[in-house]
Amino acid sequence: MKRIRNLCIAIIALVGLSSSAFAQTNSGTTPAIGTPHKYWVNANVDGSIQEEGKGNSYTWYLTSTIDGTAIDIGAPGFNEFAFAEDYNTATVDLFAVNITWQAASAGSTYYLHIIETDKDNGCTNHKAEIITPFSDFQLAIANVTAADLVTAAADDLKVCAPNVALSLDGDGKVEYNYGTTALYYKVDATNIDAADYVLGYNIDVNDNFTETVKATYSTDGGVTYSDLINYSDGDDATQPITNTANASTVIIKVELVNGTAFEGITAHDVTVKLVSGTQEAASAKLPADVDKKQNVPARPSTSGIGSN
Repeated sequence: MKRIRNLCIAIIALVGLSSSAFAQTNSGTTPAIGTPHKYWVNANVDGSIQEEGKGNSYTWYLTSTIDGTAIDIGAPGFNEFAFAEDYNTATVDLFAVNITWQAASAGSTYYLHIIETDKDNGCTNHKAEIITPFSDFQLAIANVTAADLVTAAADDLKVCAPNVALSLDGDGKVEYNYGTTALYYKVDATNIDAADYVLGYNIDVNDNFTETVKATYSTDGGVTYSDLINYSDGDDATQPITNTANASTVIIKVELVNGTAFEGITAHDVTVKLVSGTQEAASAKLPADVDKKQNVPARPSTSGIGSN
């Protein structure tokens, strides 16, 4: 029977960000999710040096309507954006602020306000900017090898079964142990924020293999693995993945337990396919090549040793 399992795993990921997506440009007014952007007034072209209004107080805040009240970023569970400086607080010479837009803000419209108060007479000025964050969340999948879990390996990668181990059984006869074949697939997520995202994929082991199949995952670059699903259980599984410093990359490990009950092993394929990715209001863009196949070739059909 063909073995296909649809799996979903929740991943907390921290990741570097790119600057383009889906025909939108990653800019301060159309920021990509997870990207920090700098906003300023009375400053030079990159907002690093204050040129005017020195000594004045600046109050920065965001609203959901142009004339609305400041969004409460201290509310429990708030996850639309992260403000690096004082928020909605008059602060001397705060001419620039840094905002990182998070997944929950994708597709919404915000209004960034700045109120400047003159240090001498207390008079104010008020400006606003329209901001519409968008998602550039993308997934990629690659074959990798046990020796190199970072660098992408060839498509249709061939991985030989392990060397046969020999021992003697209780009757003093030669016993053959055909071991376990481990195959590795790397899924990378980019342009996401630090919130959970859900990765959907399936694993397909072809009909030629009938022994135990086990799938595990790693979020720390292959240092440790957690059980994802045991194929002998016959059930799909949905479970969270614990956050690590490298959780933007997930390594899926498929182990084929060859067993000792037969001589050699039949050639077979194992394919992992990306199905979906979601984070808050954002859906991932999948690559054109969503399937990664690896092949375990057949062993040579070596006969028993003859003698005269």
